[in-house]
Amino acid sequence: MQTQLDPRYIRITDFNNDGIQDDNEYTTPEIVETNCFLEANDMLFARSGATVGKTYLHEDVSHPAVFAGYCIRFSFDAEEVLPRFVWLFTKSAAFTHWVQTVQRPSGQPNINKQEFKSVEIPVPPLAKQRELVDAMEAARAARRAKLAEADALLAGMDAYLLETLGLASPPGKPAQGFCDPAWCNHWQEV
Repeated sequence: MQTQLDPRYIRITDFNNDGIQDDNEYTTPEIVETNCFLEANDMLFARSGATVGKTYLHEDVSHPAVFAGYCIRFSFDAEEVLPRFVWLFTKSAAFTHWVQTVQRPSGQPNINKQEFKSVEIPVPPLAKQRELVDAMEAARAARRAKLAEADALLAGMDAYLLETLGLASPPGKPAQGFCDPAWCNHWQEV
């Protein structure tokens, strides 16, 4: 059980394309390396495995956090580049292509720190970076809203179809799984 004083252990499995989910259950490392504490706007890169190249931008500094050894940390000079701009660049097709080109396709795909340092990121002036970050964040928010809307529609599809067709759910079953084998078996028995 993690206490408020224990640092959160940030592992590759803790973050996805959008960061770390609010309901994430953190663990605490057995040994806390002081040089692994994360600062605001540090970026982690997954260096090996099926998710090589996956990135996380550490923005929530409300709780101490350390990163796992199979991540590579980079810090950025905020007077030169916005960390969020770099993070958003890592979501681009250009970065994905770079990862696919550079990773060693061994039993465990990997990219080392020196190789990550070699990725060429177009860095416009800070004002343009802010403009691009704002546009990307607006697009990502619109995408999340549309996905939530689609999920809600799909979740209600079974009940809608049953109601539209004037059918009842199988006895003891909620109105779900329109193509659920139990529902289809119900019809075969009739």
